[in-house]
Amino acid sequence: MVSSTLRRRWGGLVAERHCHGSSKARMVAEAGVRGGEISAAYGDSPSDAAMLDLARVAYLVNLSGEAAERLRERLTGPERVECVRWPVRGPHTRNRPDR
Repeated sequence: MVSSTLRRRWGGLVAERHCHGSSKARMVAEAGVRGGEISAAYGDSPSDAAMLDLARVAYLVNLSGEAAERLRERLTGPERVECVRWPVRGPHTRNRPDR
């Protein structure tokens, strides 16, 4: 797993490395993972294309039909691309995992 990293600055936290767009694929490579070694990748934005292309199966999460189709057309690496819908937690659940 790769993610953005934070550092303390100006009395708070700021992004040191922002895991977004093509930087996701670069961070995966820096972690020593090669394309084809990733069984599955999940993305919820067209900016995830470079990272999704590294996986054998790409899951497009909560994308509209049109956005999912455009992204599907851009992907060349995955053997399979699937669209999935996950429920979005709202303010009534306060993002608590037990609700």
